[in-house]
Amino acid sequence: AVEVSGNHPPLLPTPSSTMADVNIIVGAPTEDDSIIYACTYTDNEILAHIPKGEHGEGIYAWSLNGKTGKLTGPLAVNEVTPNPAFLLKHPTKDVIYASTECIHKEECGEIISLAATPDGSLKELGRVSAGGRSTCYLTMHKSNAVMAAVNYWDAIVTLLPVNKSDGVVKPVCNSHMQPGAQYVFDKNPDRVEHWTHRQRWPHTHCFVTEPYNNRFHFVPDLGVDKIWWYSIDTTKGAGELVLHGGVQLKKEQGPRHAVFHPRVRSMYIVNELKSTVSVLKYQEKVPDSVSTEVLEEDSMDPLATLAHYQTLRTLPDDFESNDHHKSHASEIRLHPSGKYLFIANRGHDSIAVYSIDEANHGELTLVSITPSGGVFP
Repeated sequence: AVEVSGNHPPLLPTPSSTMADVNIIVGAPTEDDSIIYACTYTDNEILAHIPKGEHGEGIYAWSLNGKTGKLTGPLAVNEVTPNPAFLLKHPTKDVIYASTECIHKEECGEIISLAATPDGSLKELGRVSAGGRSTCYLTMHKSNAVMAAVNYWDAIVTLLPVNKSDGVVKPVCNSHMQPGAQYVFDKNPDRVEHWTHRQRWPHTHCFVTEPYNNRFHFVPDLGVDKIWWYSIDTTKGAGELVLHGGVQLKKEQGPRHAVFHPRVRSMYIVNELKSTVSVLKYQEKVPDSVSTEVLEEDSMDPLATLAHYQTLRTLPDDFESNDHHKSHASEIRLHPSGKYLFIANRGHDSIAVYSIDEANHGELTLVSITPSGGVFP
């Protein structure tokens, strides 16, 4: 049992607390259980957006029974600050990485390495700058020796070495800022301008590796409706980003997060601003090893690296979706079977479920739109 006394934080986030991310991370005492960690923002004043909820205390842990779906706890409240936003577990070690979101000064985004235990408690092993602001996504390279971090506010993608012995992240070794992101440094925009003009400058949002050869990595840019693709040259130090191309999507969609189907060569991407999901056929192109040319493509070209196949709404037909302040699509998750896709709608507060037709490029069919059971999923 966990006792609360003195000035300890409450065991549960209040109903109005702002959660940033939820992940199933590390095994609990029995094979039927997992530990779920939920991030909460701790300082709403330094975020890129303006959440309505109160602040939380950091990272909360619960036990999830895999057979019954019952949550127990919380097991622990880990005071991790400021604004832990995205969680990633090391593939082989009980180490969790948390990114932090803030915009109040240059390179304020951080990556925190945390030792995880079966009781849900986390111990900080180290923290380093992520090389930008509002660090929103982390991906481990297949070597487990380098991590990619995505900074949303200033559209900077960075690489950071990972210590092989203890899994602790080291300082940035390489970075790449998207064209147009210099606006942040020249104009110093605030979050009111950002929330009013979501596409005034670039905003990289995630970093996803194709699962077929694990060779290329894709970075959606919400600000310019584009998906950039890279490789990582591991012969140069701990790693160096090599930009190969960019695929232009339909304007004003706001691509946010993406997943690849494990068998069908298709990418699914959730478009935040228009509350849609798109299916893009993946047609791998291997660049000349000596070429430095950046390939510019349009997704409407059937021969593009990512060729548009289908776009569907994530909201009911009778719900107005043109104003993203009323509702916008957020997370995208693929069922482990590869048969279903899930999209969260913030504002409408629902989960859209789609079936996947593997015989037709992973084509989607809407199955249901279900209340999320909370606010702003």
